Amino acid sequence: MPYRDVPAECAEAQSKDIGIIATDKGWNLYVAGNGGMRPRHGDLFATDLSIETLYKYIDRILMFYVKTADKLQRTSTWMESLDGGLAYLKSVVIDDALGINSTLEQQMDLIAATYQCEWKTSLEKPEFLARFNEFVNPNEAPGTDNNAYQRVREQRFPNIKDVGAGTIAIKDITEQQTTEQQTTADEVVA
Repeated sequence: MPYRDVPAECAEAQSKDIGIIATDKGWNLYVAGNGGMRPRHGDLFATDLSIETLYKYIDRILMFYVKTADKLQRTSTWMESLDGGLAYLKSVVIDDALGINSTLEQQMDLIAATYQCEWKTSLEKPEFLARFNEFVNPNEAPGTDNNAYQRVREQRFPNIKDVGAGTIAIKDITEQQTTEQQTTADEVVA
């Protein structure tokens, strides 16, 4: 969710699903913007909001979207499909016309409370961390099979034998060719 702290709108907040722009009096909230093949500026949903009200409105909009949009439907087409469009969405989120705002807020609170970062989990649990291979600090890396890789044309390739769809012919240009017969030789790497 992009935001911009000056009215110049350099972050293109109006072209995002949810966009906010700072004003002298608070925050302006835009909804249902879209880039891509069918670009659409977001609709100005509310102006000069406090940060607390801004968060409430965003939470309610997102949860209402989750409950009413089709699977994989962009917010711009969702807004177009709502009977009453922006006015209807405002009545639901701001005026609580359906009487569901407290439910939407509770659902968002549950999502926020149970959120789990996959990367943090991977770093904290050895069984997940074992899936990754470290290349950043090779001097500190644990010992590995030195025959796991081979160098061809100053590039590192896996040294795979008896695996795969066949062999690939690679012309070896790293060695000096001493005889005329070697100039036409191709090395076959399994």
